[in-house]
Amino acid sequence: MKNFATQIGFGLKKFGYISNFSAQLAQLNHLLQGTGKTLKAYEVDTIVDPLVATNLNSYGCNNFHGAPIDEEHAAYKVINTGLKTISGEDIVGLFTRNRKRNTYDGVT
Repeated sequence: MKNFATQIGFGLKKFGYISNFSAQLAQLNHLLQGTGKTLKAYEVDTIVDPLVATNLNSYGCNNFHGAPIDEEHAAYKVINTGLKTISGEDIVGLFTRNRKRNTYDGVT
């Protein structure tokens, strides 16, 4: 059995490593233009903290022969923020598995 790094933190950081959080926050606020919302870092963390990521395999599916993908075998984690763009599209966060560090990197 592999020894996975323990996920610590809260908000988006509990899902994986984020190298430039302020750039990701700017991208999120860009997606929210026209909705009347502009979020600060603590507001994003409050929104996503109770959320659970959906684990996906390398093909973007959330199951393999009917069985859900567990974190150990997932290639991606997706978090639906519940936020929408001005055109009504869902805003989701995507973390990609970094096999060298045995972590998830994101957020896109």
